[in-house]
Amino acid sequence: MNQPQPLLFFASSLQDADLLYLSGFPAPDPFVFLLLPSGEKILFASDLEFDRARKHSKADQVVRFMEIQERLKKEGAPRTDALASAAAWMKERGLQAFAVPSSFPMGPGRWLQEQGFRVDVLSGSPAPERRRKEAGEVEKIRRVQEANEEAAQKGMDLIAASSPGKDGVLYLDGEPLTSERVKAEIQKALVERECFSFGTIAAGGEQACDPHDEGSGPLRAGTFIILDVFPRSLTTYYFADMTRTVLKGKATPDQKRLYDTVRRGQELGISMLKPGAPVREIHQAIKDFFTREGFPTGLQEGRMQGFFHGTGHGVGLEIHEAPRISDCEGTLEEGDLVTVEPGLYYQGRGGVRLEDLLWIGPGGTENLTRLPKVLEIP
Repeated sequence: MNQPQPLLFFASSLQDADLLYLSGFPAPDPFVFLLLPSGEKILFASDLEFDRARKHSKADQVVRFMEIQERLKKEGAPRTDALASAAAWMKERGLQAFAVPSSFPMGPGRWLQEQGFRVDVLSGSPAPERRRKEAGEVEKIRRVQEANEEAAQKGMDLIAASSPGKDGVLYLDGEPLTSERVKAEIQKALVERECFSFGTIAAGGEQACDPHDEGSGPLRAGTFIILDVFPRSLTTYYFADMTRTVLKGKATPDQKRLYDTVRRGQELGISMLKPGAPVREIHQAIKDFFTREGFPTGLQEGRMQGFFHGTGHGVGLEIHEAPRISDCEGTLEEGDLVTVEPGLYYQGRGGVRLEDLLWIGPGGTENLTRLPKVLEIP
């Protein structure tokens, strides 16, 4: 990575994917990290984290900032925390200016300016190379996806084991089968594979018409149930993402047609994935296909219905990262790892979304998702 000036971070790497990528050091608390134009990486660690940082980070030098902190306290400095210690270290080495990512906290940024530093806010990504997934990263994501599929299957197994009551509600072990129980089963399976998912979706009926409704309450037979799971590994910190739509019992002809249209729209989008492909063209091609099939998008009865979200997004150390496949500028590049997840949502009919995870590698596009797409669960 070539950069004209030092790049300074002050964040938790578990909250800042760029910092995690550059430092290789997962930490829940904010720490100071400096990337020099030469490529040298300096990590400022407390006594608590010093040994771990030396063993596991990508830093070329790990500085025990608490040694500097003690000196600042003896000198009576008004501020002696990690940032102040790093600032003293930088001043001693003649560093007077640096860039910070746009996510850099405003308070610490102003304080650094008050200390005489020139602080420039970086306009683009501090780690643009993170977008391109190398084979080793793909394997990490593949393992998370495998755990994802096992967990989603556990959720579908609960639906398969349930039976509809006279009220149409699904029952299991004498109790209504709820979205919460399905999500808990999915989460349990993920934890067993050292993964965790925030915001897992198990939404049925009208709830499935809202793409980000996580689902709540009893599930019903004869209605679409969307299962969208996007776990993160607790060891590598990479994400995976997948959506399946199922229905307990026999689907009506209209439901089958809606589902099949989404499936074919997804296949169309996947077929267009290649380096140089304009993302807007992929998204519009699916949307146009849906319209031709009789499933238009627009405002109906006071809310958007049809296909009103993006076609896909990059996945890596963040669940949503570059590139976006939507109504926006940009083209796909070799090394992109993206979802393709079109959906159709209509009040009174329900919602359907199908999502696979694909890598645009040097040998072509590879689908990392293996779980079959099956609508009807007997």
